[in-house]
Amino acid sequence: MLISFKTKTINWEDFLALFFCIIVYLFSMYTGKLSPDSANYLIMATPSVDGYLCQYNGELWGVYACGYSVLIYALDLLSGLGSYESSKLLNVLVLFFLYLVFSHIFESKKLSLLLTFTPFNILIAFFTWSENVVILSFAIYILVLMRAKSKEKLDLVTYVGVFVAIIIGCFSRFAFAPFSVVLFLAGFTLLGKKNLRIFPVFLVCALLFVVYKYFASFNDMERLIAPESFDWLLYSFFTFVSVYTFKHITLLIPLLFTRKTRSFKTNIQTKNRNWFLFFAVCGLGYLMISLTMRAIVHYDFYNVRTVGFGVSLLYSSSLIYLYDRLGVWSKKHLLVYFLLMQLVFTIFNPHAVKNIFEGKYKELEYINNLIEKQQHTRDSISITFGRFDDSRVPGTSIKRFNLENPNTFIRGIPGAPYARKLDIDEFRELLDGSSCQLYFPPDYTLAQLEQRLYQKYKVGFDEYILKYDEELIEFFIQKFITGDNSCY
Repeated sequence: MLISFKTKTINWEDFLALFFCIIVYLFSMYTGKLSPDSANYLIMATPSVDGYLCQYNGELWGVYACGYSVLIYALDLLSGLGSYESSKLLNVLVLFFLYLVFSHIFESKKLSLLLTFTPFNILIAFFTWSENVVILSFAIYILVLMRAKSKEKLDLVTYVGVFVAIIIGCFSRFAFAPFSVVLFLAGFTLLGKKNLRIFPVFLVCALLFVVYKYFASFNDMERLIAPESFDWLLYSFFTFVSVYTFKHITLLIPLLFTRKTRSFKTNIQTKNRNWFLFFAVCGLGYLMISLTMRAIVHYDFYNVRTVGFGVSLLYSSSLIYLYDRLGVWSKKHLLVYFLLMQLVFTIFNPHAVKNIFEGKYKELEYINNLIEKQQHTRDSISITFGRFDDSRVPGTSIKRFNLENPNTFIRGIPGAPYARKLDIDEFRELLDGSSCQLYFPPDYTLAQLEQRLYQKYKVGFDEYILKYDEELIEFFIQKFITGDNSCY
């Protein structure tokens, strides 16, 4: 037998897990949790005119890893729901699969509930983000390790399982590649010397990942060196991690009232101690990788997406430790209360509240139009200033297509910190001789334009850099003053 999920009875915890998955699914569908990255994943999950996935302008898109979009497309084929709905369904299926894995590993389903429905896991399930597949890959990996731990010799199923877990993770989120090194090292806490036998699998996965990145690099964005000073990055990192960790600590308080006995156990069980160490090593390793990578290459600043998984793993490690020290949790109503606290803590965060009260709900027809227009050949360019409502996906900052004129590509102005600042000559070279017009809203003022162009980005405690090249700023200002809408 390969890997089986055996259960004698269906307990109330199983129904509670299913109930929470349904709540997460309905909430994510209602609020339409989308971001610019989300819409790009949906575009990649839609076959091009040539029938290929993960393409942009007819080529393999290297900005985002392809795996998450492939899984969305596969579920769309099976369910017929559509890419948007399939992404939300995929997320909750991952969440429920994670619960099944934890139920298979730990003797307590109450502990499995708490490990599954952490604030990070719930929040990520709301969004169409590739972090959901990171959770899936992690779940597959720990399931395979649990099976390997119970056997004297590693068999083919173990090697294939490790390969599947690492490949899915690396091909769905590029940051998973360095994290896979942490997963391998953490495996020694469970397998001991047997862990060395799966090292060749990691080498094969690394080779395949390098080959994939090579072909994807031809249509990738320029990866810039992080402009911030290291002391500012270090301060920002520990500030966010400490605040996010403190929020998790507050959720642990109700657990003190859910135990049968008042005495603490002196020793943690050997079985759970290994898992406690495994989660702790993975969490610390993930945080160190996040800090190091962001100090070298610029991408999104420290937030829930970039470091939250590491904090969540440490939180899970704490839950495993408390489970053994506090004894069996018994009071169901307090456990339900605790799970509700986690759900409320996740829903009522600034991003979620903003989506609810600003009315940023999904408009599936609009998203489908966006994907359809992506197939058009764009023979003209528009540089937009201010809000251009006809080109935006609701609830996001995406500005890519003028839906009334699908042949027009709406391009942003490259600027710090995500792109290299261009001077006038480089900007014109970027246009490549295409027909191009500057778009200023009818009620746009010079003050608004200057506010937009003279944006600054913080790179130190008291250091800032201009987002755009100063000569290019003056070029756009003069165009606005003279009423000349030509990009040249």
